[in-house]
Amino acid sequence: MRVRINDISWNGLSVKGSLGLKPLNERMAEGQQSGIEFTRAPEVDMLILRTHGGAEVKGTLRSSYAQSCGYCLEPVNRDLELPLHFFLKERPSADEGGRDEEYIDDIGVYFYSGEHFDFEPPLQELLILALSPFWTPACDEAGNCSICHKLPPTRSYENQQSINTLGQLLTQAGVKK
Repeated sequence: MRVRINDISWNGLSVKGSLGLKPLNERMAEGQQSGIEFTRAPEVDMLILRTHGGAEVKGTLRSSYAQSCGYCLEPVNRDLELPLHFFLKERPSADEGGRDEEYIDDIGVYFYSGEHFDFEPPLQELLILALSPFWTPACDEAGNCSICHKLPPTRSYENQQSINTLGQLLTQAGVKK
């Protein structure tokens, strides 16, 4: 999803479309095995407003993905909706004194060179960073998982009767008498 920067008017440019599902899942597979797979191509609805030296992007990004329940490890289908709000800034050329290390993309700011900006990589990044690989669903009033309705395993630290002090641990280890 590429946009020509000069096509953005002062009134804005409305962009609706979708990102590729296969490239997104391939990018997800590059990292640690998270057990998360996108099941629906992300839909983008954004308004790009021209600013002095760049553009402001506002909109919404929607998708669905499957992730394992943190209790029973069964796959759970989940929806994701992200608000978009970031800025595009033109990267000065080396002739104008722009050094690459000064113009690295940051939170809320993406730099571009040339006439076009490819939205797919930063939008994929926003989707991936919005996910938690350690997700566990909330429990209902009975203490069961609200998704799979199974009783979660008890945590060992919740069953501990007392907390040992450092001195008690050293005595038990035979280091201190």
